[in-house]
Amino acid sequence: MRDIVQTPEHTAKAETAGTAPPRGAGRAILIVGAGASGTILAITLAKRLGPEATITLIDPAARVGRGVAYAQPDRGHLLNSPAEAMGVLAEAPGDFADWLAARGMAPPAGGFAPRAAFGSYLADRYARAATDPEGARILRIEAACIDLRTVPGGVEAHLGDGRRVAGSFAVLATGHPRRAPDGEGLVRDGWASTSPPVDPDGRVLLVGTGLTMADHALALLKAGHRGEIVAVSRRGLLPRAHMRPGSPKLALPAGVLPFGQPLSSWLALVRRLARECGARGGGWQAAIDAIRPHASEIWASLPPEERQRFLRHAAPWWEVHRHRLPPASLRALEAARVAGQFRVLRAGFLGAEAGPAGLTARLAPWAAGVPDALNCAEIRDCRGAGRIRAEDPLVRALFSRGIARPDDAGLGFETDRGGALIAASGAVQERIRALGPPCRGSLWETTAIPEIRAAATRLAAALEQSLA
Repeated sequence: MRDIVQTPEHTAKAETAGTAPPRGAGRAILIVGAGASGTILAITLAKRLGPEATITLIDPAARVGRGVAYAQPDRGHLLNSPAEAMGVLAEAPGDFADWLAARGMAPPAGGFAPRAAFGSYLADRYARAATDPEGARILRIEAACIDLRTVPGGVEAHLGDGRRVAGSFAVLATGHPRRAPDGEGLVRDGWASTSPPVDPDGRVLLVGTGLTMADHALALLKAGHRGEIVAVSRRGLLPRAHMRPGSPKLALPAGVLPFGQPLSSWLALVRRLARECGARGGGWQAAIDAIRPHASEIWASLPPEERQRFLRHAAPWWEVHRHRLPPASLRALEAARVAGQFRVLRAGFLGAEAGPAGLTARLAPWAAGVPDALNCAEIRDCRGAGRIRAEDPLVRALFSRGIARPDDAGLGFETDRGGALIAASGAVQERIRALGPPCRGSLWETTAIPEIRAAATRLAAALEQSLA
């Protein structure tokens, strides 16, 4: 397999923007965030809007398409969806697999490519869109957006360096909210890097047992770490494995989805479909995958109290069955567990203290035999996305002026089904939309590439109609 291709991310057409787009100001879209969500939307819009429109990507990061998920260079970090499903455009879902094949990097059918390769693919497709003479003009601003304001006929982005950028519409594609950092600097940010610890024989505690934890554990094992690796979460649930390539899929019969019913009806449906898949020689994964395209509609049909019940009791179980690992990754973790190097504890993480012998993690045991303290050489926070943070300058500005409000669960912004922000007054902000993780509390399944791609397609169509 060749090295991951590095592609140009700034071209003659992807220029540095000034105070306002120099032409096409009446057909200008501002996208706040140049990670996967923002990049996919920019590519989709450029293809639809044509050369008289301008798209401005605003993000302090120097590279597009990477965000948190695709910035790590380690080729051992695999995508958790098969390559065949990861194309950037809805009309060409297999484009990523074709891109890999053209570079001699294609995994086997149904296989999983490195995350870094997907970041390179997004950058390549962005560069192609930015140089397409028939597509919209794409501008890049490497600065933080600290406020969005509605103005007559459009919106205005206020940047951290004092500039202002005008547009017809703005889209918040800011990705997953980061968790608040450990105040004493004792716990390492699991999203920052998976590099080996200073002490190769020391115990490493990974807080969280999901996909981020798996990335760190596998990176440690690959680097030859000799010390114990301990993962901790209250339920101790590990992601399940993807189904084998070629396994039968499930088509839901019409009328089977119980909209308007309580959460218990949906969980009963999932269990019944999983049993039916097993009886037909398939895997339970087919039941999850069949319901997944309807998840946002299901979420919207649940009253707030049922959503809260789901988050308290069922969400961890849904997450480990929905966000799965490649089978090879799970086999590596199981081999380390059998060898005594990797273990999972059921406990809550209360914090850390520094002492002469290193770090001590304070735990709240949820199962018998789990200690309430653990000595460690290093602690990494691998709990994934946090809740929306009001201390973020942009979030604080939008909330303080009533332009936006948090969703009922506090996961992100409250939006309508099309991603338009809901103001504190309840009014729909048609000029300011959101895409991807910021919509999680309102739409739920909106963080994986297939869902982001579908949402970007719908949003691009709506914006095209509005600009007509």
